[in-house]
Amino acid sequence: MNRNEKLKKIGGGFIRLIIANIACFMILLVYMFIYGKGVIVSFLTGLCTAGVVCGLLADYCLKFSEKVKSDVKYRGKDPDANFGLTMGLVLMIPGLITATVALLAYLNVIPRNYCAIYYIFNTYFVPLVDIPIHGFIGNPYKYNVWAIVIMYLVQLLIPFTTFITYKIGYNGVDVGEKIMYKGKDE
Repeated sequence: MNRNEKLKKIGGGFIRLIIANIACFMILLVYMFIYGKGVIVSFLTGLCTAGVVCGLLADYCLKFSEKVKSDVKYRGKDPDANFGLTMGLVLMIPGLITATVALLAYLNVIPRNYCAIYYIFNTYFVPLVDIPIHGFIGNPYKYNVWAIVIMYLVQLLIPFTTFITYKIGYNGVDVGEKIMYKGKDE
């Protein structure tokens, strides 16, 4: 892939993140009704919202990695077997920036109200960040260090998802045959 094609694919990844943000906002509207019902509810809702972003990115990477592989095989283009990791790391940058803003707000370097920036741009991880501060997600003065740590750790889901699914598509692994239905015919 040349540089322009890579930039287009990364731009498509950012579009998927925006779509995931909007979809997870709808899920969070439902989450507001059950807010305060316990940590288990936050965890389950967090799995759903993180699953939305991982699913959208996985579908996108899987589809275009198969096309990249066929372009390499039939058109002689340059192979790029590790582009999934590069793409994931680039897609992780906005989340790391907003988590750093939240960290600076937690440390009182900037006003505490700036913690909300993380929630605006990363709605798909809000319920997971809510687990250590349960019941105080709207109050930035109740944050603790574990919420900040989770803000950084959940960002690793993005490059992990893009790397694995890109490798699966690029190597031509049939997920249904190799993983899901393995040993069913025997």
